[in-house]
Amino acid sequence: MGALVMKKPLLIIIILILALLVAITIYYFFFRQEPLAEGPGQQESAGYRLAAREISHIDLDSECYSLGASRDFLYMGLNNKIAVIDVSDPASLKLASEYSIQPWAENQGRAISLLIEDNIIYACPNHRLDILQVGGGTTISHLSSLELEGFDIQLAKIGSTLYIKGSYMGPEQQELARIYAVDVSRAGKPELMWSLDIDEAVYSIAAHDDIVYAGGRGALYAIDTGKQGQERIVTSDLEGWINHLQAGQDYLYAAGSQGISTYSLGPEPRLQQTSDLGGYLQKIMVGSEYIWGLLQTGKSSQLVEVDRQGLEVSFRQPVEGLARYLYWDQQTLFIVTSEVILSSQDLSQAEHVPSRLLSYQINY
Repeated sequence: MGALVMKKPLLIIIILILALLVAITIYYFFFRQEPLAEGPGQQESAGYRLAAREISHIDLDSECYSLGASRDFLYMGLNNKIAVIDVSDPASLKLASEYSIQPWAENQGRAISLLIEDNIIYACPNHRLDILQVGGGTTISHLSSLELEGFDIQLAKIGSTLYIKGSYMGPEQQELARIYAVDVSRAGKPELMWSLDIDEAVYSIAAHDDIVYAGGRGALYAIDTGKQGQERIVTSDLEGWINHLQAGQDYLYAAGSQGISTYSLGPEPRLQQTSDLGGYLQKIMVGSEYIWGLLQTGKSSQLVEVDRQGLEVSFRQPVEGLARYLYWDQQTLFIVTSEVILSSQDLSQAEHVPSRLLSYQINY
């Protein structure tokens, strides 16, 4: 009887230990948060409702000038070539193929601007439009070309019309812009419909309904494409410059030296709201509730998430290098960075500045 009394407390202790082990196991597998990888931004992102954790990256041997996506592939416009990156597994990025673009003149080719729609790539080196076809995501073939004047090309599309912004130098060596409307209903035979000159620098264009928006230094243009670009409204009371435009379903979103702004859509855009984010907003990608952005502050970059309603920052995290482009796909964010050019002497070697494509897992 005494032995039984002695064993009873021991049995209770064993049961308590087993219960504790079960509780620890349940917590570990169902409630434990994955720790952030060590690196820039871990402490700064504390307190936000989400966190971005780098899960993979791939290095390219050239500067990147544009980024497009189709299915499980990202297409990077580099110096005289397109790099196709397999992102089907964001934790293991792979270079799937490369396609060389013939420069418009010897030793003169550089930036490749891209717009991708289904299995067609609209690729623009300086002074030319190339229409390419993609097979299987990785095999690229040439369909047709159209000679155009301009560098630093930007692209937008409405229906079967491709709008192309090209920059050129004016008589006093000031940067000016020209917008082309090209009929691409027949991919094998693009036809120039009309062109429009703008007496200012333009850095980005976007299209919505029958309006093409062009943003640049101190001005936002709304161009009525139904009137062959001959009618345009200019919002010229802007401070600084617009670097990137994206048309949403409700507003036109503008990123640039003044942070982020929203404008009403239509032939006469009106400023609705502005938020100074404390730096120069390089690129944005508008989602259903939030806007992802790449913010430049001095020689450093930050990944920011901005609430669409109040344009308030809901997340901020440093990014190594100079962040240039981004693409958001469900719970994976892709960012293109390059080395920071610290002196003017480095500009002549810009074509040799390497780029890095990083994938981030977004943990809410």
